[in-house]
Amino acid sequence: MHPWIVRCLAGAAALACLHVPSLAASSGAVPALQPALAPDAAEVSVREVRVAQLRPGAPWLEVDVRLAVAPGRSGARHADRVRVVLRLAYETASVAGERAWRGFQAEAEAVSLAVGSASVRFYLPPEVVERDRVRAENLHHWVELVQEGATQPTSQAAVSTLLRTDEARARFVGRLGDEFARNSGILVPQHLSPFAGDPGRPAPTFVRGQLGGR
Repeated sequence: MHPWIVRCLAGAAALACLHVPSLAASSGAVPALQPALAPDAAEVSVREVRVAQLRPGAPWLEVDVRLAVAPGRSGARHADRVRVVLRLAYETASVAGERAWRGFQAEAEAVSLAVGSASVRFYLPPEVVERDRVRAENLHHWVELVQEGATQPTSQAAVSTLLRTDEARARFVGRLGDEFARNSGILVPQHLSPFAGDPGRPAPTFVRGQLGGR
C-alpha cells in the first residue's frame, strides 16, 4: 500500500486533500446522512480533538475527543446513545525503507450525555507507538458522531487538515478500509485500556456489549 498525500490549491485558499491514485477517478461521494435528530434531544458536536503521548512507564498515545452538548430545540438537556467513531492513520516506513500507511478504527457509545462537555478517549498501545515511531503531529484523524442511530454532519473540529472535504474522507476510508479491519481491536476506547477508571480522566458510562462498558 503506497498512497501519498498532496496538497491542492482551490482559488486563493489552500485546501488539503487526500490523493489516492486508485480512487482518483471515483465520484468521492459519501453515504447520505440519516434523518435528523428529534427536537427533544440535546445536540452533540465535536469541540476539539487532542492527541498526546503518555508515559506511565510506556508511551501510550491518547486521542481525547472533546464533545460539547447543547440543549435541544425543545430544551432537552440529555443526549442518549451517542456513538463516537474514531479513524486514525499515519504514514510509516518499513524495515526495507518502503513507505506505507497504517490505519486504526475504534468506537465507543455513551449511554447518555448531559448538557455541558464530555471526553471520549481512545488509546494506541506502546508497542505500536514505538514500532512505528508514531508522533502526534503525523497523525490524521476523522471523528464521526452517531446519535440515536443518526449520523451527524462532520464538523471541521472533527477532522485533521487533510480530511476536511467529503471527497478526501471518502478516499481515506476507501483506501484504508482493509487496514482498519486488519487492525481491529488495537486502538481501544478508554474503558478497555489501562486508563479505565482513572480519576484524572473522567468518562461517561458506555453501552455494554461488544464495546464493553463500565
